[in-house]
Amino acid sequence: MSEANRELQKNDFVFDPFGLNDDLSSVASPQPPPQVNRLTRSNEKKSTNGAISVVSTSSMTLPPRLVVKFRAHEEVSSVASSEEGEGGSSHVQIEGKISAQVTSSDARKNVPFCLIATNLAEDNIRFLPNEKYVVDTTRSLPKHAMSLIHIPKNEYAAVTIGSYSLIEAVQHMPLLVERKVTVHSSTVRVAVQVRSKLTNRGDLKDFTIAVAVPDRINGDTVEVIRGSGIYDDLKRTIKWSVNDLLKGESFMVSAQAQLFPTSTNEEGDQLKFPVLLRCSSNDDQISTVEFRAVETEEYPSSVSFSRSFSFRLLNRLP
Repeated sequence: MSEANRELQKNDFVFDPFGLNDDLSSVASPQPPPQVNRLTRSNEKKSTNGAISVVSTSSMTLPPRLVVKFRAHEEVSSVASSEEGEGGSSHVQIEGKISAQVTSSDARKNVPFCLIATNLAEDNIRFLPNEKYVVDTTRSLPKHAMSLIHIPKNEYAAVTIGSYSLIEAVQHMPLLVERKVTVHSSTVRVAVQVRSKLTNRGDLKDFTIAVAVPDRINGDTVEVIRGSGIYDDLKRTIKWSVNDLLKGESFMVSAQAQLFPTSTNEEGDQLKFPVLLRCSSNDDQISTVEFRAVETEEYPSSVSFSRSFSFRLLNRLP
């Protein structure tokens, strides 16, 4: 090494970014940049001459992001209250199935999540998980937890993760069924009105309404006066069919008939026309059950979820 180069090496402020000295190095040449990405953090130390050197790099892996899409379908049998002022309250019995679809930021696997179910009444939900997707855990689960669910990465579509059942009193049904019976002399008229709530998520469809005709009514005189109804003399029922009902709207069906001559007006005032209604929805829910997906300490993740519902309802008005 020449005397000039040795003198340059002693000088800390020599700028030689291309390493043109004889020994191909310079104390003042810039260091290569540290390898940094969003999953790592670098501990850097700045020297007295302003150069930055990487002391150590520690990797901190973020937990995977899990997105769960719930879909619940409910088969509902309900008895509407016939008392005044009940505001559409019904006693319902529900048999439901819940499915889930999982997507994860981890390209290799899906981590398990905890299924939580609560309702507004009492904690009377009976849940039967699909054992195919249940994970046994040695740690305690959160309150209201139904099961620890693991859906494998190769399950791309929604899969059924369990079924549930409960009985509760629902104060706000998606629809309100009203019946009115009027008697004038020997003529009896019955009308049934169905209203869909404006707060429903979607429309109702596939309506079938059946009204039972009491024995004191002369079946030969039954006449449908509103709606496309058909009277079945053998079953003594009047049946109407309606394709759909937009949310917030209503429709009415009605019929009239004559009392037998032996029946009095007092007997006519006490006539009961039981109503049986069936309909379905692809957007709404009958029960007050709320499903959630949460992470557990055993399987940390960042969980988000969404819920959708459908139901098929068989409603009775005694």
